[in-house]
Amino acid sequence: YTTAQTDVTVVTGCNTATLNLSITPVTTNGSVTSSICEGESYTWPANGVTYTTAQSDVTVVSGCNTATLNLTITPVTTNGSVTTSICAGDSYTWPANGVTYTTAQTDVTVVSGCNTATLNLTITPVTTNGSVTSSICEGESYTWPANGVTYTTAQSDVTVVTGCNTATLNLSITPVTTNGSVTTSICAGDSYTWPANGVTYTTAQTDVTVVSGCNTATLNLSITPVTTNGSVTTSICEGESYTWPANGVTYTTAQTDVTVVSGCNTATLNLTVNSSPTPTGNQTQIFDVANLNEATVADLVVSPAEVIWYDSLADAQAGTNALSSTTVLISGATYWAVNVSGGCASIPFEVTVTVVLGVNGLNKENFSYYPNPTSSMVNITYSNAITKVTVMNLLGQILQENTSNELQVTVNLTAYPSATYLIRVESDTNSQIIKVVKKE
Repeated sequence: YTTAQTDVTVVTGCNTATLNLSITPVTTNGSVTSSICEGESYTWPANGVTYTTAQSDVTVVSGCNTATLNLTITPVTTNGSVTTSICAGDSYTWPANGVTYTTAQTDVTVVSGCNTATLNLTITPVTTNGSVTSSICEGESYTWPANGVTYTTAQSDVTVVTGCNTATLNLSITPVTTNGSVTTSICAGDSYTWPANGVTYTTAQTDVTVVSGCNTATLNLSITPVTTNGSVTTSICEGESYTWPANGVTYTTAQTDVTVVSGCNTATLNLTVNSSPTPTGNQTQIFDVANLNEATVADLVVSPAEVIWYDSLADAQAGTNALSSTTVLISGATYWAVNVSGGCASIPFEVTVTVVLGVNGLNKENFSYYPNPTSSMVNITYSNAITKVTVMNLLGQILQENTSNELQVTVNLTAYPSATYLIRVESDTNSQIIKVVKKE
């Protein structure tokens, strides 16, 4: 039979066999198709067995029920696990759970089947390492280590971001200058302190440089010789003037070490004013001669004896037409004596002469005196006895008188200073005045 039967009977003799056949449905109750994670176990209720490995079509038959076990092992995974970092102030949304984090997280897990996703989140501080604010000189270049780029122009807020570090470049271009450069000169023996470096120099310098940033100061120092060009040591006569070319000033008085400084040249003026003393003596002089031609300019007596004679005031003042010592004196005429000393002429001294023709003079052929000039003694001789000798200065003042009755007399001038002296020599009623120069 393959179908249900009810009360089917078979009688055999006294026996009646009855068949009641029911059909039970075939079932798979308790069948399992499942999976466990690697490392886990599974106990099948159908048979109470615990499995740790994969199983395929394991069956347990109970009546018309056949329970089947198909067990797979799923590998354990960490898909979606993240170990990462965000910059301070940023946020991170984890795809595994869709949560947004702004703070650090350690071992946050999301389990899905055999997959366990883990989040480890760190917060990295925001930095600006490698940021540069700098300047280069015009014409130079700058290579920024942060990006390796070389710049020759000004840059503003150029950024390179690496992780949480943002390096910024601000580059300015400074003009090239030569402030403090000096080209100058000092006088030999002087010194110069250069403000650019504070160094004091006493010798010439060429292209000494001090570099400060984009400024290069250069020193060129020359040494100028010290000179005295235009220095004058000279003299003028009293009443004259001298104009010094060095300063254009006209001087009429003596000057000592007047200086004019121009650079390294110091011109010095030393000016002396020379004056000649006006001659002195008798302004009226009488000459008693035997012959009118005997009295000459050489016979005029003044001090000093070495003067220049003129026969007019105009000539004396102009220094023209000087008279010869042999010029014959004219009675009643006036003569002017000028003393010249150091090239300077004195004020003219006026002498009026009277020439008398007589016999009171000594006979010059028999009269002599020597030496002249003298440093001490003067010997006087005459053909007749010399009765008196008188020594006078040029003002006519008597210095000494000596009487005698000898043909030769010696006059001692040792005690007197160097000058010209007049000596009157008398013999009876005749006399003669002579000029004697006393020297050292």
